[in-house]
Formats: sequence, structure tokens, C-alpha cells
Amino acid sequence: MTLDVTQRASDWLTRLAAARLGAALDLRAVALGWATVDLERTAIDLAANEPAGLLFDPAADDNILGARCRIAPGFAGDLTLVVMEPATEGRLAAFLARHGEGPAVGWFSGASADDAVAVSPAKTGPLGPARLVLGGSRFGPYALILGS
Repeated sequence: MTLDVTQRASDWLTRLAAARLGAALDLRAVALGWATVDLERTAIDLAANEPAGLLFDPAADDNILGARCRIAPGFAGDLTLVVMEPATEGRLAAFLARHGEGPAVGWFSGASADDAVAVSPAKTGPLGPARLVLGGSRFGPYALILGS
């Protein structure tokens, strides 16, 4: 399996931010979430396709998306790669049913977005508390803003 994740990650996050967050917000992409139906297989495949390799660590479940997670810091520069599989019949399961495996989530940090976009209450996730940007398709892709 050839997964050209590194080259696509930055472009994908930029497009997601423009579509869901708008150009006025001063937010920085922090992580890319990769949806899968098999967490271990995908972590092995993604690590094998990176020139420097990736080391995935266990992470907290994402309570907004309903997912089990593993994370690999230092992906594509300073991004973190989060591999996610459904733990519930929630948002991540809906994304996989509609789109299949691949980039599904972007995490962003920076200035507060509360005045510019509607967000959910904060819930725990693999990178700490985060809020879902509301208003898009229930099938994703999803934008999350870190912080409480």
C-alpha cells in the first residue's frame, strides 16, 4: 500500500482550515487525523511509508469523534499524525461509511475562534481538550480547535 500522507497533509489541512474556519482566524495546524477501520495495520503501513519512520504511541480516546487513537509526533515537520478507528457509532464511523479510510480530521491551535465560528463544548481527546467546529457535514471532514 502506498500512502503519500506527508505530501498531502499540509495541503489538506490548509483546504480544511479555509473551508471550515475562514481566512480571518489566526490558527495553526497542529495535527492530522487519519481515519481507519484497523488501527494497528494503518499505524504499521503509515510508519513503513515514511522515510524516517514514525513511532506511534497510545493516546486518549477522542470523545468528540468516538474514536480510539494512536499518535506519532514529528510527522511532516511539526505536525502530529493521529490514527483513529471507531470506538462508537459516532462521527468517525460516519466519516468512514461515507468517505472510506484517509484524512478525516484537522486539529488547530491559536487565537480563540469562539467569536468567529460556532464550536461544541470541549471534550477530551488524543491531544487534550478540543472543541468541534460546528456547521459542516455530519460526515466530515472535521475541524477541531484545541483548548478548553
